[in-house]
Amino acid sequence: MRRIIIIVVTFIVMLFSGLKSQTLNSFFKKYNGNESFESVTVNKMAFGLAMLAGDLEKDERDVLSAMHKIKILTSKDSTLALDYGKLMDEFEEVVKHEALESALSVREKGEKVDIYTKTNGTKFTDMVIAVREKDEFSLIWLNGNFDQDMVHKIQNGKMLND
Repeated sequence: MRRIIIIVVTFIVMLFSGLKSQTLNSFFKKYNGNESFESVTVNKMAFGLAMLAGDLEKDERDVLSAMHKIKILTSKDSTLALDYGKLMDEFEEVVKHEALESALSVREKGEKVDIYTKTNGTKFTDMVIAVREKDEFSLIWLNGNFDQDMVHKIQNGKMLND
């Protein structure tokens, strides 16, 4: 009987802690309506329209067809009428909950840039770029289904027009 009670209590605690965790989607939704932020969302339909352009190379078309969405969230005033520390804590919670892996971290002159990725097998499904300054925060979320060759071409600049 005691074992059953312990299992039930553990299950309830896990359930409530899971409900409290934020996802990337809920984080963007929460701050999308906040007057201290600006946001942009580009969905798959917009990428499809961009593919209709005749001057795209095959690699560029491949990236656009693999892209599901891009979301950008950035603070728009330096007064930041919200608790910056709480915002950072919430973002770190999202990183843990989403099991994002740190791919790169750069700190220079009061600015910190972190790039996180999420993979599913051999495919990259998410890339999150977080830029933090003294009193400014920007977040870019790319969601899609990218293979390693595609990511290497982007990293090596082979996707850029000369």
